[in-house]
Amino acid sequence: MNWWNNEEHNRSSLIEELAFVLGEMIFPLNKFTRRRAALRGSSVDMPGLIKAINTEWTHKKIFSAKEAGPKRDHALCFVLDVSASMFGSMANGLKDSLVVVIGACRRLELDNFSVIVFGKNVRLIKTHEQSWDASIILTLIEQLYFDIDDNTRDAHAIEVAIDLLLNTSTRGERKIFLFTDGYGHCGEHLPMVQQRAEDACIDLVAIAVGFDRVNLSNSYKRYVYCHSALTLPKLLRALFENEAVAQSMDWISGAIKASDQQNYEELNDDDSNVEPKTFYQHFRENKMFDSIKNLTNEREQALEQTSTTNISFDICFCLDCTGSMVGWLPHIKKEMKFRFAIVAYRDISDEPRFETQPFTDNVDQITTFLNPLKAFGGQDLPEDALGALDECANLTDWNSQANGRVIILIIDAPGHGRDLNNYNNDAHPNGIDSQTIGMLCDKLQTKNAEISLILCTLNPSATLKMQRAFESYYQQSIQWDITNAFSVVNLVDPDESNSHSFFHFVFVLDESTSMQNESWADLLRAYQRFLTQRHNDQGSIDLFSVVQFSTDARIVYQSKFLSEIMSRELTWKRGNTNYLAGLTLADSIIAQDRSNSSVIMIFMSDGLDQGLNPIPKINELRLKYSSNHRFVCHTVGFGAEMRSETGARNLLRQIATVGVGQMYTALDGLQLQQVFGEIAQGCTIVSDTLVKRFVEILSEKISMKLLLDFL
Repeated sequence: MNWWNNEEHNRSSLIEELAFVLGEMIFPLNKFTRRRAALRGSSVDMPGLIKAINTEWTHKKIFSAKEAGPKRDHALCFVLDVSASMFGSMANGLKDSLVVVIGACRRLELDNFSVIVFGKNVRLIKTHEQSWDASIILTLIEQLYFDIDDNTRDAHAIEVAIDLLLNTSTRGERKIFLFTDGYGHCGEHLPMVQQRAEDACIDLVAIAVGFDRVNLSNSYKRYVYCHSALTLPKLLRALFENEAVAQSMDWISGAIKASDQQNYEELNDDDSNVEPKTFYQHFRENKMFDSIKNLTNEREQALEQTSTTNISFDICFCLDCTGSMVGWLPHIKKEMKFRFAIVAYRDISDEPRFETQPFTDNVDQITTFLNPLKAFGGQDLPEDALGALDECANLTDWNSQANGRVIILIIDAPGHGRDLNNYNNDAHPNGIDSQTIGMLCDKLQTKNAEISLILCTLNPSATLKMQRAFESYYQQSIQWDITNAFSVVNLVDPDESNSHSFFHFVFVLDESTSMQNESWADLLRAYQRFLTQRHNDQGSIDLFSVVQFSTDARIVYQSKFLSEIMSRELTWKRGNTNYLAGLTLADSIIAQDRSNSSVIMIFMSDGLDQGLNPIPKINELRLKYSSNHRFVCHTVGFGAEMRSETGARNLLRQIATVGVGQMYTALDGLQLQQVFGEIAQGCTIVSDTLVKRFVEILSEKISMKLLLDFL
C-alpha cells in the first residue's frame, strides 16, 4: 500500500489534472443526498406544509425536491491486457496510467470500480463491492506480468466487465476503460461484445499508452492513443467533448473485416501451431524502442492534432553561473542547439551579476556567448534566482505570437529569502529588493503573454523549499492545472543527488626541516588560496582536516567547517620526512567521519620519504573508503627537487596513482598557489556517469515536455 501511495504522490499533479477532467466531463456529481422546499415535487415537505397552514397558504413551497449533494454514483471497470503483445513501452504505459487513473478516481471518492486482467484467460482482481486496500494492490501487482500469456482474450474480458457493471445498483454512468494495444484473438466475437455493451448503455473506451504499434482503429469504436500518461487528461477531455458519430452497424461490419484479417492472418488463433516463442518474437520485432523514433513519433502525433500551421517557441535559459556550477556548466553549454535567449546570473555581490544573450537563432552568436562563460562567486549558498527570473521576464524581444514562451531555470541552489531556503548563512534572509514569488509569478502569467517556468534542479534537496513555494503560489492563483505554468525536472537521479553532496578535505602537509622559512610561507599562501577558492565556490558545508608530519605526525584540526578555519594559522615544526606517519593519522580522521562526504586527500611534500613504504597504506585507504566516501588522494611535489625524475617525485606519483588521484608539481611558491587553487576549483561531485545521465535528461526530458505541453 505504501508503494502505491508513493507512486500516486510522485504523480500528484497529473492525478489532480485528470481528476478535474473526470469530475467535469465524465463522472459528474449526481447523487441526491439533500432535499429542499419547492413549488413542485413528488412528495410533501412537512415543515413547508405546516408553515403554509400557519400563514394561511401565503407560503406555497409545500413540496420536497431533491438537491444534488457532493457525491458521485457511477460504476467503472478497468480491464487490463497483460498478454505478450503488451511487452515493452505499452506495459510501462499501462502501469503509469493505471496509477494515475485510479488515483484520480480516489480523489473523486469514486470507489465503485472493479479490476480485471486478461491474457490467455480472464482473472478478476477486484469487484465493485470490495474496498481498495493493500491485499487488492498486492494481487494486482502480482498479475502485471507481460511476457507469459501468448493469447489475448479481449472479448471474454469485456463480457465479464459488462456482467459486473450490469449487476451494480448505480443510477449513473457505467464505463469500461480497456487498457490494450488492440491485438486480440477473438475475431468476430469482439465487435459483437462491443455491440452488447452499447445496447446496455455501457461506454467502452480502449486506451493505449506507449510508443509501440497498436491496432485500436481496427478493433474499437472509441479509443485513446497517446505516447505518455502526461497527455491522457487532454485526450480524454477531447474524446468526451467530441462524441463519436459512426453508425454502430457500419462500424461493426468494418471491424469484423479488419479483425478477421488482423487477428487470423497475423496473430493466429488457438488452433495455430505457432509456439509462444515465435508469437513473442513477432511483437518484439515489430516494436520501436529507439528514443529518437519515440520523440519523432510524439512530435508527429502532436503536430497532426495542432491546427496552427506556423509553430514557434521562445525559450530562455536562465543559468546559475556561481562557483558551485563549475562541474556542470560545460555540459549545459553543449546541449543548447536551438533558438533561445540566455540569462547567466550570479549572486547579488558578484560582478557581472547578469550576462545576457537576447533571443536569436544564430548558432555562431550563441556559441560566441557561451564559450567565455565562467562559473565563479556566490559565497553563501542561496543565489539571486528571483532576480535572474525577473531579468528573463523583462527581456524586450519575447515573441508575443509564439505558441509557447518558456523559461528554463537550471540551478543547484535556491534563491535568497526565508520563503525559499532554510540556510543559516543566507546573506539576504529577507530577500532582495522587495522581490517576491508572487510578484514574479504574476508577471510570468500576464494575460496573453504567459511565460511558463521549468525548474531544472541539480540538487533537489537544496531547492525543494523553493520548488514548493512556486507550486503553492501557482496552485492558489491557477487553482487546478499548473502543469503548463510551472513544472520541475530533476537533472540528476535521486540516488545520486542525495548522496556525497559535500566534501571532506584532508590535508597531509610536510613540516620537516626542509620546509622552513620561505617554503613554509609559500605553503601557507597556497593553503589560504585553497580556502578562499572553496569559499567563493560555496563550500561552506564542506569539512576540513589538517595533519602535519615530519618524523612523527600531529592533527592540527579535524572535521571543521570553513567558517571555523578561515583565519586559523598553521605553525611549522622541524624533523625528518615520514610519509607513513601522516597517512596513518589521516586514516584515523576519516574513520571517525560518519557523514556521507566525499573525501579528498591533498598530500604535499618537498622531499624524499625517510620512513617505511607508504604504498600499502594508501592502498588500504582506497579500499576502505572508496565506496562510502569516494576516497581520492592527490599529491603535490614542491620545490627544486621535483625538477627531475627523482625518487621523491616517483613515489608521489605512485601514491596518486594508487589513490585514484593526480600528481601535481610546483617548483616555486607561485606555482604552489596555482596548484592548490586548481585542486580546489576542480573538486566537484560530477562523475562521468552523472554527466552522461545529466546530458540525457537535459536533452530528452525538456524536449519531450515542450512537445507535450505546447503542441
